[in-house]
Amino acid sequence: MKVIDVEAPIYPRKAYVVEVNEQEYLNFTEGIEVLPAQYYESDNGNKFFFKKYHPDGTPGWKGGGYECTDTTGASRAFHTDSLIIHPRYFKRKAKAEKIRTSKGTGKRGRPKMDPSLKKEPTVYVKTGGKRGRPKMDPTLKKSTVYVKTGGKRGRPRKDS
Repeated sequence: MKVIDVEAPIYPRKAYVVEVNEQEYLNFTEGIEVLPAQYYESDNGNKFFFKKYHPDGTPGWKGGGYECTDTTGASRAFHTDSLIIHPRYFKRKAKAEKIRTSKGTGKRGRPKMDPSLKKEPTVYVKTGGKRGRPKMDPTLKKSTVYVKTGGKRGRPRKDS
């Protein structure tokens, strides 16, 4: 893949020349990160995401083109030969594939304990002890019947 200058009426624009074996750079899907040719050599700090392809003959799209959005939400238009999928996408994809297919060595985490240092498991024997607060003896309970006094219940009001 090379970046070339294409003569245009006002000023030359940049475009990609993609080899036959690099066609995966042109498999656009909605929302994928793309790299415009004018930003190939320099990083402008903005990311561009593919939105839609407009074929030649679409009203307002002479010669066809790609519609993209950037991180600020602005809509941008690019010629059909001046856009590829960002190469960073393929690096992430390869890394994810490597993680997904790797078996792992099992060397992470705490190492296994030496069996000679482990305690012998014993059978649990109930002691017969009871849990919680013991019940009160019913003979010690004072049972009084509630007698209405006719007074108001609760805390008195503040204003009276």
